[in-house]
Amino acid sequence: MSSPHLVVRKEENAAKNRTDLYLSGAATLIRLPLLAAELEQLKPSSHVHVHINELDYMDHACIDLLTNWDRQHATTGGSLTIEWDELSRKYHQRRRSRLKAAQ
Repeated sequence: MSSPHLVVRKEENAAKNRTDLYLSGAATLIRLPLLAAELEQLKPSSHVHVHINELDYMDHACIDLLTNWDRQHATTGGSLTIEWDELSRKYHQRRRSRLKAAQ
């Protein structure tokens, strides 16, 4: 069962300069401020890994946020690792099911 809420769990490893963000539920425009706040708290130049295994859906606004944050974070020497293809699949799969339901 999918959750309409976004849950962000953070694990930091200072020795490796790495932060893992585990996303679950649904990342939508309504939840964008939560995701943005979590990203803003991350240390510049850190290596950020976003795990989306438990994420049911991410809308276009949140994908844009991650894309723009990735570019900005890279200028500090940081990196973002995320399964972009899987994220795109989750977005398009949900979008297709909504279009089918509307027909």
